[in-house]
Amino acid sequence: MGGGYYDRSMDTNTTSSNVINNSGKLDPLLDPKQYKDTNMVSTTRQPIVFALDVSGSMSEWPQIIYDKMPMFYGQIMMQGYLTDPSISFCAIADLEDDVCMQTSRFAKASDIDEQLTKINLGGGSGPVQRQEAYELTAYFYHKMCDLQNCEMPFFFLTCDEDYHSVLKRDWVKQFLGRDSEADIQGKKIFQLLMNKFNVFIIKKNYNSYLEAGELNQWHDTVGENRVLCISNPKACIDLILGAIAITYGTTLEKYVEDMRTRGQTEDRIKEVSSSLNLYNECLKNKTIVPIRYEVAEEKVSSEVNKLNDFCKNFSSLKLDSEEKIQRYNNYLKISNDFQGKIPDELICPLTNKLIFDAVRICDGTVFERQAIEKWFMENDTNPVNSNVLTSKNLETDVKTNAEVEEFYESYKDLI
Repeated sequence: MGGGYYDRSMDTNTTSSNVINNSGKLDPLLDPKQYKDTNMVSTTRQPIVFALDVSGSMSEWPQIIYDKMPMFYGQIMMQGYLTDPSISFCAIADLEDDVCMQTSRFAKASDIDEQLTKINLGGGSGPVQRQEAYELTAYFYHKMCDLQNCEMPFFFLTCDEDYHSVLKRDWVKQFLGRDSEADIQGKKIFQLLMNKFNVFIIKKNYNSYLEAGELNQWHDTVGENRVLCISNPKACIDLILGAIAITYGTTLEKYVEDMRTRGQTEDRIKEVSSSLNLYNECLKNKTIVPIRYEVAEEKVSSEVNKLNDFCKNFSSLKLDSEEKIQRYNNYLKISNDFQGKIPDELICPLTNKLIFDAVRICDGTVFERQAIEKWFMENDTNPVNSNVLTSKNLETDVKTNAEVEEFYESYKDLI
């Protein structure tokens, strides 16, 4: 994983504004009310929540940051900062805006772009009372998101203002569809969130007079070492990437060298490292201990053995025409001859081969159709992470099939 599509410059000037949702409407797949009865679920080892204020006061920040998200994921994988990440996006405006909050399911690899195209970046005209619905987002990921098979979760909020001091139960019902027993203090919600995620506030400078008071409130809420200030929106992704890297075990010195290797300027490196310095010192002297969950290794080992046995006994696909058989044989040859060059997202976890007929199961994982159909004959779990599924329905993955076709056309003349 890491070459090609995800090997683009972290400082690219290209934008995705032509595919970002600018309709001003909430895409149903991003409506947090869809989780009013059943929580959103993350099934990867290192889930990342990327929450961003998209209101007018953030000006060009939302577009710049979202343009860089695919490269952000690619750098995590190429540099090995995490082993099994996924990203849930949350776009935040204010309570009076037409679209107050948007939440995407946790996504990996090329699926990230698909989620980004649904997000509406038009979040209103900016602050009146300098408070945005940040506490609503904290409530959602604290109460309405389950972390399964999780080792180390991250929550990043990129913002420029305050949260509301009180989250009213009526707002929870109105925007999230869930009943809350009482109003909740905004500070309390963030402190509860910090028991579940490694929380960071990425603070954009806005107004020197007002910003000082807001900064103090964030310091009081999550701790000064968790508030990372930045003035350059192009450095925001570098800052978040650095926070992830040093939390998971990379040294700040090594991360600085990585920034130089990918061509970042000394000014950018200085700004990012300065912002990370206090947090890094707290990690080194152990005044901060990152949130880390233990994975049940015995269960994992048993499930891995079951998966290995399945993969070993799954021989080949049953196809109904000579044309399909010939094409499938070509896919097998490409899989064998070009190991290590095929993007991970184009390889079925059950066959370990280039996918021939891609389908997506209910939690978003992609498999070879016949392989997952056979798995579902005796199991009701996702074979990748052993999580019990709510449905065995399969959906043809048009996007992955198109990417496989493109990869095949690039390599077929070499076999």
